[in-house]
Amino acid sequence: MTVKDHYDRYLGNFYSWTVGDFTEKQLLHEKFFLENEITPKLSGVAFDLGSGHGINSIALANLGFSVRAIDFNHQLLEELIQRIEHRKIEAVDAHLLEFLYAVRLKPELIVCMGDTLTHLSGPDQVEELIALSAQKLERGGKLVISYRELTNELTNEKRFILVNSDENRIHTCYLEYLPGYVKVFDILLEREGDKWKQTVSWYPKLRISVLRVISLFEKYGLSLLKKEVIFGMTHLIAAK
Repeated sequence: MTVKDHYDRYLGNFYSWTVGDFTEKQLLHEKFFLENEITPKLSGVAFDLGSGHGINSIALANLGFSVRAIDFNHQLLEELIQRIEHRKIEAVDAHLLEFLYAVRLKPELIVCMGDTLTHLSGPDQVEELIALSAQKLERGGKLVISYRELTNELTNEKRFILVNSDENRIHTCYLEYLPGYVKVFDILLEREGDKWKQTVSWYPKLRISVLRVISLFEKYGLSLLKKEVIFGMTHLIAAK
């Protein structure tokens, strides 16, 4: 199953619930951007690649950016649209690489966060994303990437991860490691009356090392400004 199929048929229906409180997460991301001096200084245009339901897009718009929010999942983009209000955000239904090829606008900021990088089909697409980002960015612009590095294999019971739960739902992931990627099984238990119903779907996540991503920054003229691990996610900030 492709990543898009998984989100369209399954995960997109409850993804925002798995993330938790939207405002809390959005404020955390806003704080991250502020602490790293990611505020409008040039054109004020930002691309949010893999925007989902808009945590980063809302945070960046609150800081003064004019945001293009790109995602291929209709359900999550609709959730984002409901939150836009007065903010300068344009929701774009597209694959992020197709968007980068087609767009003529020069942004000062491109963010690709929250594991979006691992949703690409292979290392070649990761290189393509970084190359296109370097090409599209304004001089002095920044690229921000965050993802969970999956190169080190979890074993036994550590492969089972509780994502979220409440009185009516329990979401668990199971990880199966294969060369180059991980099969992520999303397991959802939902209460229906006095019984529980289980549904399962899976999708591939790319295994790519942080060192490889940093080497691609260097290859395409991007200078690494910061590398930081936050809640298990590696955050990389690079400048053109």
